[in-house]
Amino acid sequence: MDAQTIKTIKEVTANSFRRSLIDFFQTTLPLLSQLCEGLTVTTSGAVELFNKVSQYRLDPGLSTVKPKASQQQVVASTVLATMAYWSFSILLEQLVFFTYDKIAREVDTLFESQTLRHQLEIDILTDQLTNTGTSKAHILVTLLQLSASAKRSDKSDDKIASLTTKKRKNKSSTGDNNLIITGYQPEENDKNLTLNLVVYDILAKWTNYQLLNELNKWGKVVSVSTRVQKKYQTARVRLTPNHNCLKTYNNGDWTVFLSSIPVRWFLATWSLSERKQREKFQAAITNIPEDMTIESLFPEGSSGPFINESNLQSFKIVQEQDSTRILISYFTTWEALSRRLAKNQMWKQTELA
Repeated sequence: MDAQTIKTIKEVTANSFRRSLIDFFQTTLPLLSQLCEGLTVTTSGAVELFNKVSQYRLDPGLSTVKPKASQQQVVASTVLATMAYWSFSILLEQLVFFTYDKIAREVDTLFESQTLRHQLEIDILTDQLTNTGTSKAHILVTLLQLSASAKRSDKSDDKIASLTTKKRKNKSSTGDNNLIITGYQPEENDKNLTLNLVVYDILAKWTNYQLLNELNKWGKVVSVSTRVQKKYQTARVRLTPNHNCLKTYNNGDWTVFLSSIPVRWFLATWSLSERKQREKFQAAITNIPEDMTIESLFPEGSSGPFINESNLQSFKIVQEQDSTRILISYFTTWEALSRRLAKNQMWKQTELA
């Protein structure tokens, strides 16, 4: 999706929001006097203001400011606050959320088309190598070389990207993106069990063989494609799960163990906006203790006492520039988050902020 497309989306959504907001105020402002009818006026200035509105009938008993007037339940600021709230609601609904969803759908469509194109090339090459009796190890190496060659070709054909864009891309990426085909094909009875997953939070320093070796602990891997971003990489995995992996998947766990690290996984059919929904209800604990680590929170590949007692579904630890660390926790619902915030959070007899 190029800059012109994004500009067009922005103009269309901005015009839609502008029309909605104009219609709202054209409908609401003439009714303001009716909305304010019967309101308590607590200052002499407000009395003068409302007396100038012919449709507004001020209670004669409140024409002068009296102490009892301040005891009334409704004030004019309630109406003004409500109008402001409605205005921002329309802004978010008509402009911000709509634009994000539109961009997310465009990006997902682009990625899907690229994946299908690469998958077709891989299937053709795999059939050719398999028919000639090539070993699986050689197939893997050949496919990695094909992926790197395709990347170089795509970069050389990109005449539109500016130098600034290339520099920004180099800063955000620390490695190559790869496509891995193992040569394994699921049996007829296992095809219905095959999972297509997107896995986040994998360390970027992992080699392709290390990643494949760890994923094999989840089951029989058919294919893996990776995308590196800074310190982490995201993997799109197709595999036939073993018993433990399938049990974890059916339990609906948000976080699973891959080697010595917890990772987040999603169905590959989910859109970017659907994945972001899992980040909707979150809480942060600042300046966490030094002994609060991934290993202590997620010991031996399973959630520890703090995770279970907090009822959080996923988490990540972020280190700030001043070397302090923040624990970000994700919850399924607002109720679960509220229950957690209502209680003091303890870590080894120390209350957390």
